[in-house]
Amino acid sequence: MGIFCELFRCPPARIHTFCRQTLDKLLEYDHDYDADLQITLRTLLDDNFNYKATAEKLFLHVNTVRYRAEKISQLLGIDLNDPDTRFNLYAALRIGDVRKALGLLQPGYIGSIKHARDAKHEKGSKTVF
Repeated sequence: MGIFCELFRCPPARIHTFCRQTLDKLLEYDHDYDADLQITLRTLLDDNFNYKATAEKLFLHVNTVRYRAEKISQLLGIDLNDPDTRFNLYAALRIGDVRKALGLLQPGYIGSIKHARDAKHEKGSKTVF
């Protein structure tokens, strides 16, 4: 797990805050518009931002992938060419995956950690993480 071991030594609320600060706008946009930007971002990160490989994996035209990358950049107010930015995005996505696998977040939930188990009972809770 490498660096993730160190990250998980932080208080859970701090980890949750990092994930939300890094991905909130993207996840909310995906939820509201069913845009698949998170899937595009994950695939771009996995393919080291090779737009052609990402397009092939997602069965999209390469220009669609470029458009989505630009949309991600605009939504988050970031430069996707910056290695530190890419690392933070990757870390936030992976941390969210691990937290879901450990049962700390319900699939599709974003919100307060202590209320994660009660998310299905909350009115208007967003299901985007």
